[in-house]
Amino acid sequence: MDSLPPPPSATRLVEICRVTPPPEYSSTEISLPLTFFDTIWLKFHPVERIFFYRLSSSATSSPSEFHAAVVPRLKRSLSLALHRFLPLAGNLTWPADADVPLILYSPGDGVSLTIAESAADEFDPLAGDGPRDAILSRAYLPKLCVSKSNGAVLALQITLFPSKGFCIGVAAHHAVLDGKSTVMFLKAWAHISSKLGSCDDGDGSLTEELTPFLDRTVVKDPEGIALEDVQAWMCLCGGQKSLELWPEAVPTDSESNQVKKKIITSLILSVYLAACFLIALAARH
Repeated sequence: MDSLPPPPSATRLVEICRVTPPPEYSSTEISLPLTFFDTIWLKFHPVERIFFYRLSSSATSSPSEFHAAVVPRLKRSLSLALHRFLPLAGNLTWPADADVPLILYSPGDGVSLTIAESAADEFDPLAGDGPRDAILSRAYLPKLCVSKSNGAVLALQITLFPSKGFCIGVAAHHAVLDGKSTVMFLKAWAHISSKLGSCDDGDGSLTEELTPFLDRTVVKDPEGIALEDVQAWMCLCGGQKSLELWPEAVPTDSESNQVKKKIITSLILSVYLAACFLIALAARH
């Protein structure tokens, strides 16, 4: 469903910027096609998560020290992480001559990063294990910008809770990032940040388990499931190519119900083929 508006909040916007990969490492345009694992989620709303980090030092949790020491480190390490996960700095697009949307990174592309501060006494309740009203978290999540022709892959928000800690809000396009890949990216970002020295001598190197595998040619689609998925989505948009996310209210006439049944069938088939692929891969080893 559509995101609810955030409640009245004591959150103060400090900065909105765009973090790009280091230009010396990202001067070449790259594109990745969506596979049938991705296309079923093309118009679903972003996957949103919030990660809380408690600051042990009262010095770094003060606004002045946080913005002077912690934020620059997070920005620098984010830039280096994007070098390793270059498609995340790009956009989802659907060229006129392409049957299926693709992820396109062009030099200069980057991720939207919002920096904010919260005066609300919400860190402990939100970071704890107890139940809470989800609407209380809305102020700490970024907006993922998606239009008919273009869609951001990732948006981030860092919010400081003075004297407590900070949180990182993540909004990820569901057709590009699943839960595992999102967490892998965040772990890579954290790993790089931990390696940055006082002289900013980190190079963004990652361990093997944190290095992404971007070769989409290993995913075969002889039945054309990805194309069937996007054609089904197009039926919901009057036959037009559009990346706009699925509205909250969906028509309930018989034609629309048939389209939804086709999407569900494609999803089931995608899961089945994914299981077959993993079984076959395991058998080779």
